[in-house]
Amino acid sequence: MVNETVLVTGSSKGLGESLALIFSKNNYDIILHGRDEENLRQIKEKILTKNVDCEIVKGDIKSYKTIEKLFQVAKKRNISILVNNAGVDYSGSLENTNFRDIEDALEVNLIAPIKLTKKIYPLFSRKKSGIIVNINSVASLNVPELKTIYCSSKKGLEGFTDSLRFEAKKEGIRIIGVYVGGMKTDMYAKTGRDISRCMNPLDVAQIIYDACKKNQSASMDELTINKNIK
Repeated sequence: MVNETVLVTGSSKGLGESLALIFSKNNYDIILHGRDEENLRQIKEKILTKNVDCEIVKGDIKSYKTIEKLFQVAKKRNISILVNNAGVDYSGSLENTNFRDIEDALEVNLIAPIKLTKKIYPLFSRKKSGIIVNINSVASLNVPELKTIYCSSKKGLEGFTDSLRFEAKKEGIRIIGVYVGGMKTDMYAKTGRDISRCMNPLDVAQIIYDACKKNQSASMDELTINKNIK
């Protein structure tokens, strides 16, 4: 039996790494992506112990060359699931935000997922199956203060996800929007917030994996994941 393959962008650490590990534990071959080659190689070693295959694509998700490489590997591997996970956080007032930060947030959080999805979408439509998971933030649903640029990018991703779902259903493709709260990740820690009570990325990854399971009469379109209240 040939394993199905999942591509997870931004999988050299954090939630992306956890997603790769959870899917590999459930007999999926993995396409890892990120900029930290050493981290990617260490994660690949863990994945290979699960008796599944794993391939690394190193590169900046903002680069078209990286998107093209991801597409070529996805095509070769007959990809089943695309997880658009790569993202950047940004806080600050609009007045104190420079153009480079604006471009970076929009490129990584919105434009790159759209471009990569556009490249891989035909692979799914030809076989009338596939799942696209867009990892978003609860900040898109409940907008916080001093997150104008970040929320702009995530609101855009929300609109892309919801709109694409209409045409994708006709092709037998599932589109899942995932809205995640604070996790114990480097990205969240860099904001200066206390991560001690934040969610474990492995727990979040397990919930996302479960949402991707095939059921006869029902499917998950949208998922909000927050920490347990204590």
